[in-house]
Amino acid sequence: MSFGSNLKRLRKEKGIKQGELEKLIGVSSRHISKWERDIVTPSLYALIKLSRAFGCTLDELVFGKK
Repeated sequence: MSFGSNLKRLRKEKGIKQGELEKLIGVSSRHISKWERDIVTPSLYALIKLSRAFGCTLDELVFGKK
């Protein structure tokens, strides 16, 4: 599973819209959309903010559920 599809899956599982995630982590929904489409890879700082927002480990965020 790609990072983008994993990010989208986690976001949908938590019932969070892109606009809500934008407010939670301070990144535009445009960037989030690019991440979900695997156009751009987020910085380590953004990955940490995403993992905290989803309540998951960086490992789960990047590589998916094991």
